[in-house]
Formats: sequence, structure tokens, C-alpha cells
Amino acid sequence: HALALSGYREGAKKVMLLITDAPPHDPEAGVTSKQILDDLKREDVLFFACTPNIPPYRQFVDSTKGMLFEIGDDLDAKAFSTMLAAFGHATVRTVRGQAGSDMFEALENAMRLTRR
Repeated sequence: HALALSGYREGAKKVMLLITDAPPHDPEAGVTSKQILDDLKREDVLFFACTPNIPPYRQFVDSTKGMLFEIGDDLDAKAFSTMLAAFGHATVRTVRGQAGSDMFEALENAMRLTRR
């Protein structure tokens, strides 16, 4: 999986984004969600997810101090575009260490408004 790839710059913050509307297959290709969670923690990865708000996606986000942008069955193209823009903004602010809890709360509230 991606964490096993070489070529990361020394000291670079690793950020991972998963976009899917599907539930996880556990295990997948012989790798369990527990193994992925352990790898995310060990490698100090900031994990963002545009996924359903279900395990293990929620655990990946919570354990790495990332953010989950919930995808539901009723997510349309405009709402998805809004969600990706919010994700980009949140990622840049978080990686730079400038994000505050009030920003995350504001983004989550904005995302709630995009859902029907």
C-alpha cells in the first residue's frame, strides 16, 4: 500500500486522502484495517476521508487527527465540489499547523449544509 512507497522527502508531513462511497473490504489483498491503522499511526500520517462515516474510516481519521467529509447516497456534483474545496482548505491549514478547532467545526457545519 501507499505507506510502503519510497521517495518521501525527509521530514515531510504525509497526508493521505481516500475518496470512496463504498464500505471497506476487510481484509483487502491480505491487509486488514487494523494493520492500516497501525501503519497510519506509526508513519504519522494525516488521514482525510471523503467516505461514508463508518468504521474503519472514522477510526483512521480520529486516530490521525484528520477530517472526514461524509459522502452519502444523495451527494450531488455541486455538493461534492464544495466538499473537495473544503478538504483542500482544511488540508493546507492543518499541514501548516495553523488549524484551530473552530475552523474544523465551521467546515463540518458547512458540510452538513451540503447534504440534503
